[in-house]
Amino acid sequence: MKKQGRLTISILTFGVLVLGGWALPALGQGGNPPASTKESGQTSGRGETAVEQTVKGSDTSVAQALIALENKWAEEAKNGNADGVARLLADDFVETDADSSVHNREQALALIKTGKWEANQISNLKVAVYGKAAVVTGTWLGKGTSNGKPVDARERWTDTWVRMPNGRWQCVASHSSPIK
Repeated sequence: MKKQGRLTISILTFGVLVLGGWALPALGQGGNPPASTKESGQTSGRGETAVEQTVKGSDTSVAQALIALENKWAEEAKNGNADGVARLLADDFVETDADSSVHNREQALALIKTGKWEANQISNLKVAVYGKAAVVTGTWLGKGTSNGKPVDARERWTDTWVRMPNGRWQCVASHSSPIK
């Protein structure tokens, strides 16, 4: 339920739906991460962040831009500002929440308006860039209410972003799973 206030809005986790089978193996599951994988803030033990260890140039700037967009999404959702999130979501955006419910763009934005959050935080962000598409993964911690129901959750999420013809990055899919 992450993004909605990043509430149990596992909304971010839709990435799996769009990039499907080819994106998941590329995220380095069970092996070495692809050359364009970025991770925010964590170091390798050599004093470099994962962003610094990987391909320099445009992929790094794309990863940093997408991390900024994810943080904006979390902050706007925490404040119940659906309009602030709307610009980040593609018209055909789809979200699969941690409770397995599926929401379109309008439904996801409506849920954001209902959120009241004590905590709505994302962390452990990783970005893999594939040309005009990218997958961002992370964890979400939310405590508050959404749609009038109490939320106290930790989730893993995946968001799939696409660079639109106008040059803006928009999230096309989000998926969340509870951390047990």
